[in-house]
Amino acid sequence: MYKNLVNVAKEIIDIANQREQNQRDDFFSLADMNFSDLDTSYSNKLEKILMNLSFDEVIALQTIMYLGRDKDYKGNTADEIFTDYLKYIKSLGVRTKELEVRQMVGKMPLGEYLTEGYKILGINL
Repeated sequence: MYKNLVNVAKEIIDIANQREQNQRDDFFSLADMNFSDLDTSYSNKLEKILMNLSFDEVIALQTIMYLGRDKDYKGNTADEIFTDYLKYIKSLGVRTKELEVRQMVGKMPLGEYLTEGYKILGINL
C-alpha cells in the first residue's frame, strides 16, 4: 500500500517542508506577525490532503512517518519492515481518521519523517 502513496507523500512532504521553512524564517523575522496565519494555512492544506485519503491510507502514511522518526524497525525486506511497523502502530491503538490526521499534521518535521521513512523502505523521494 505504501508504494501507491508515493505521489501524495511527495505533496505532503513539499507542503510540510514549506511550513517548517517558513517557521524558521519567521523565527528570525519577529517583525512578521503573520506566523500563525502561515502555519494555519499550511496545516489546513496538509489536513485537507490527508482527509481526502482513506483511513487505511492515513494509517499507512502515519506508519511511514513514525518509522522515519523512530528508525526502530525489524525486517529483511521493505514489505516486511512496513508490515511489522504497521502492526506495531495499530497495537498502540488507532482512533478516528480525524484524530490521526491531526496527530500527523502536528508532527514536526513531518516532511523529514516521511522522507526518512520512505528511505528506510528503499524509496527515495
